[in-house]
Amino acid sequence: MKRYMIFLLLIVASSAAFAGHQGIPLTECTVCHTPNLVNEHGGFSSTACWKCHASMEQIVMDTIDRGTSGQPVYCADCHGTETHTAKHVSYITEWMIYSGVEPAGAPLWTQITSFSAADPAQKQYQVCLACHSYYAFGAVPHGVTGMVGPSGYNLTDQAMEFNPANKSAHPVRATLDSMTGSYAPRALAAAQMSSSWKNVGNQLINCSDCHEVSSTTGPHGSAYQFALKGTRKYWPRNKTNGLLWTLYDLKNNRNNWNSDLFCANCHTLFSGGKFMNKVHDDGNHTGNDKWPKISKYPNGASIQESEKYTGVPCVMCHVTIPHGAKRSRFIVYKDEPFPYNYRNVKTTGPDKSFSSFHGGMMGVMTGYKKSSNPSNYDEIYCYIPKNETYPGQSGQPRWGCDDHEDNRMAYDP
Repeated sequence: MKRYMIFLLLIVASSAAFAGHQGIPLTECTVCHTPNLVNEHGGFSSTACWKCHASMEQIVMDTIDRGTSGQPVYCADCHGTETHTAKHVSYITEWMIYSGVEPAGAPLWTQITSFSAADPAQKQYQVCLACHSYYAFGAVPHGVTGMVGPSGYNLTDQAMEFNPANKSAHPVRATLDSMTGSYAPRALAAAQMSSSWKNVGNQLINCSDCHEVSSTTGPHGSAYQFALKGTRKYWPRNKTNGLLWTLYDLKNNRNNWNSDLFCANCHTLFSGGKFMNKVHDDGNHTGNDKWPKISKYPNGASIQESEKYTGVPCVMCHVTIPHGAKRSRFIVYKDEPFPYNYRNVKTTGPDKSFSSFHGGMMGVMTGYKKSSNPSNYDEIYCYIPKNETYPGQSGQPRWGCDDHEDNRMAYDP
């Protein structure tokens, strides 16, 4: 500690010392600085050190003075007593006064490791990515950190998720028509979008279009999971009974989906008695003229009816964190990790059996191909191998989707 304090005194006292430390890699700061100090500011380039050590702000100068005199220094001495989540209010409303980062290019679904400074930020997402990316996290497997956020989900690398080279992503960094990793048709049809988002393929969205926090609401700034914003704020579970949303909910107008389902803020999902994306009404997803019997999930013979969902839960096919995805149309594969692949840990009602099998992981596909025409999907576009069994019912596929076993297509890797 004494060595650390002497070093601080030297760099505060001498401008020549400032110049002598420029360009030193952040990883070498721990030679003189305590590791926890470096780690807490980790991910930032070494030049970020000068923002504090050359600062003329009184609170910062006083903190450095206390440190050089041997007094304890705490986070709040520089940052105030607000929590990280409380500060998100100003990050959203006053983002243009903060510094941010602009990610470089990177291949499909890989962490972006190179950033340029945006000081001040020119785009709202640049402020968010300064903390929600490799720039702050460093390397983490599959872009998933070990840090659990207020919503109960592991924090993820959002620069990776919004990468235009991905097969799918919401248009935060690039419009859908500019997504280099996506293949046609990139955007949905105008009829599939609400009135504010009819210029499909050419519009950008901000983080604050989907998320909001308040300094006075809830224990972490929001009363809703993921700090969701809009008239409808519930995903991936409904408000009425806490069960996972299903396509059957939409088709049969259950669980107040039109008032509560978050996706319906922007997407016209079901209208005039039909799904706007016909694949949702195909096969036995919800039951129709071709398949009048409503399928139950999971459908193993040994599973009680009270432990089954009526209709397929959305998260069996789609990622739980819909910022971006490795595959087209936010499709999730069965071997992807939580939180992209939903992990069901509830042990009552229709959730019970899902939590009992496969560690609760609910992803079902191993192959998906986006059709050039959303009205032309059939079973071979979604591949679910028949290689897993239920107790008491051998030879059945993962969750009973036995119409998707033809794997002759070239699926998204």
